Amino acid sequence: MKTAAKVFLILGMVSAVSTFYYTWFFGIIYTLLSLFIGIMTYRKLNTASSKHEIIGWGIASLIIVNIIAGILILCLKDSDFNNSYETTSISDLETKLNELDKLRKVGTITEDEYQELRKKLLGGEK
Repeated sequence: MKTAAKVFLILGMVSAVSTFYYTWFFGIIYTLLSLFIGIMTYRKLNTASSKHEIIGWGIASLIIVNIIAGILILCLKDSDFNNSYETTSISDLETKLNELDKLRKVGTITEDEYQELRKKLLGGEK
């Protein structure tokens, strides 16, 4: 659904640029405002880690850029923003797994806790 919201944001910005030529002064203001809100919302969709971070931009997009994009953004769930598996590098993952293994070996966590946390780190459970 995030991808669909991005597509409709882009469509809204393109349509705002097309109104630039027909409505003169107000077209310039609307176009610039639409482009600013559209670009900022698009960037925030890529970087946000929860729905809470995007609500304001979703409302602004709903009103200014594209109603469908705004509705899609406001309908997103926190699970749609869970992109930790995309940003974790292999060396970070290896370090975390080694630390987890050490905790298990010294008895800080149980075998079951180790297996559960390992699954989460490897993306097997969300």
